[in-house]
Amino acid sequence: MRSATSLWKRSRVYLVIAAISFAVTVRCATPAAVPTTDPDPTPDIDATIRVSVEQTATSSTSIENTIAAAVEATQKAVEEQQPTATPPAIKTATVVIPTLAPPTVIAVVVPTVIPTQPPTPTTVPPAPTPLPTQPPVPAPTAIATVTPVPTATTPIVLSLSELIDQVRGSIVQVITNRGLGSGVIIEVDSSGAALILTNQHVIDQTSSIEVVYSEQTTYPASLIGVDALRDLAVLRICCDFAFTPLSFSNSDDVKLGESVVALGFPLGVDSLRVSQGIVAGIQFNSADDRSELQTDASINPGNSGGPLLLLDGTIAGINTYVIRASSDGVSVEGFGFAVAAETLELIVPSLSAGQVVTVPTPTPHPSLVTGKYVDDDYGFDITPPPGWLIDSRPDGVVTWDEYAGATIIVSVEFQRAEYQNTQQFIDDFTLAPSDGWTDFVIDNEQSIFRTSADGAVLVMGHEFNTTFNSDGVNYESFTHWFIRSGWLYQIDLATPSDVWQLPEYAELRLEQQLAFVSFHPPSS
Repeated sequence: MRSATSLWKRSRVYLVIAAISFAVTVRCATPAAVPTTDPDPTPDIDATIRVSVEQTATSSTSIENTIAAAVEATQKAVEEQQPTATPPAIKTATVVIPTLAPPTVIAVVVPTVIPTQPPTPTTVPPAPTPLPTQPPVPAPTAIATVTPVPTATTPIVLSLSELIDQVRGSIVQVITNRGLGSGVIIEVDSSGAALILTNQHVIDQTSSIEVVYSEQTTYPASLIGVDALRDLAVLRICCDFAFTPLSFSNSDDVKLGESVVALGFPLGVDSLRVSQGIVAGIQFNSADDRSELQTDASINPGNSGGPLLLLDGTIAGINTYVIRASSDGVSVEGFGFAVAAETLELIVPSLSAGQVVTVPTPTPHPSLVTGKYVDDDYGFDITPPPGWLIDSRPDGVVTWDEYAGATIIVSVEFQRAEYQNTQQFIDDFTLAPSDGWTDFVIDNEQSIFRTSADGAVLVMGHEFNTTFNSDGVNYESFTHWFIRSGWLYQIDLATPSDVWQLPEYAELRLEQQLAFVSFHPPSS
């Protein structure tokens, strides 16, 4: 009984193996017959086994070997199928069995493995997600750190002498047939031509302009653009590749109390001069439509057009004019003014392109009659030079050239009724220095004569030719006295000595002299 049972089990194994072999053979021989849809009803398993047994009986192969190989193959197939025992695989297996082609299970396993492989690559794309490549983001931070570099060129870094060595090649002297001034190179083109910024009044009414570079080489200059309202002009000289431009200061860096340096060629000197001070004030001059810096750095005739620099070597302003006396004649110090970089940045580009801005026709002073100043209260008149400023006062008038520093003052003061003429007065009095004057000397004095304002009589007067020093500047001065019915009419002309003596200021000096002698006292 036991051997019969054992034989029956073996026979069933043989039959399964034979069925598998048969199915493989049939599968390979007739692949097209495999239905892909609507499988037939399940065949008779017993009949299949019997057929397989009959076919296997004729085989000459050892039954034991066949059984062992079949068992091993079956186990291996089962082991391979277990991991992929997903619901879809089971479904395809049931489809294959009706066609008597169990090997399709193996075929199904292969496709199932292949689709599972693509997910593996899908895990690879995340690898390119090295979003850590965001490290470039620190780069902007590095750039932001570079911004403080300008602080490397602060006053703390350069001494004054080092600053001058750095910029002196950019400061030039401007010479015209009417006087002297200064300028600064602000642009150099590829041909070596330079644009120079200066004041309009330096080149006003001139017939020739020359520029002295590096205190030794003279170039003829051409006028490119001019703004008479804001007192700015741009010149061009050609050519030298050694020309070095300076840039304008950032207006945010120009603050009250900031150290500044005024550079130029004051009073006709032929070498660069330097004076140091601070930004004493910042103001907007509405009359001239410009921002201005007030400085206590010394500014004199000849400094006009030169730069006022911050200690980083940038142009904070262009030195333009000085106030030396208050409206009531009191001497003042530290009132030099420069056109500020804020205005320069707005105006200079258009001037460099050739723009010309004229001054609007000024409203004539109410006391000017056909160019002559007439004082009805005191009965005198005087003709100031064109463009000179005029300030009426209770005791007379002041007229001055704000650029050259020349001033004419007419003052009237009652003395005593017994003085009916000038000679009587000078017998008792002589000229004395004003407060703050030093080194006062009367070089010459003489009698003079002028016609009266109405032209009716000739009036005798007296002239004093003096020199003195005020606020560190030497002056040439002339004073005229006229006595009319106890009233003293005093006319003073004061001009910086260097300006008065320089041949370059010959035309300006002539203007002053003509204005000075144009005074006419009342007839009585």
